[in-house]
Amino acid sequence: MIPGYKANVRDKDRRVLGVVTDRYKVVQNPEAFTFADALLENGVKYETAGSLQEGQKTWMLASLPHQYIINGDEISPYPVFMNSHDGSCSIKCAITPVCVVCNNTLNLALRTAKRTWSCMHTRDIADKMLKARDTLFHASEYMAELGKIFDQLNPIRLSDQKIMEYIEMLIPKPDKATDIQKKNLRKLREDLKIR
Repeated sequence: MIPGYKANVRDKDRRVLGVVTDRYKVVQNPEAFTFADALLENGVKYETAGSLQEGQKTWMLASLPHQYIINGDEISPYPVFMNSHDGSCSIKCAITPVCVVCNNTLNLALRTAKRTWSCMHTRDIADKMLKARDTLFHASEYMAELGKIFDQLNPIRLSDQKIMEYIEMLIPKPDKATDIQKKNLRKLREDLKIR
């Protein structure tokens, strides 16, 4: 036993999910996802859910009731919810165009989302739920603004040379590039039909 710390233990099999501080408040999955249930009344539907790292993290993906057409492409924003029991991160929610199916897509969705909400496990989350809804679920306004930006950018045409300049600026070739780095840069140029 270490003073100031405790183990989070799963009831059904007594497996230790993580070692956390005494300040850590256990937030069970149903409690963490309670406000998602309220959203179902507004046409939001659950798509899928999963457990990662043997139950240390859980996530749930929902879909909003309508798609958005932006620059001719159909965009489907998803609310994604993640809870951890190992003390590694807070409860997180986000609106994302990424359809989460695994740990990699979950990390991508949470890392790149423009609308996110999180709450640490050290306080009661019940009073935070309304703030989460206010923060996240104005997707229509966000998607409308995104559509305007796409419409502004769509008529801009770039020459192959300008595209290469941007690639070099954003993904510079390292002085001592590995074979994999060289291969990836070569593939990027081929995908853009630039030699």
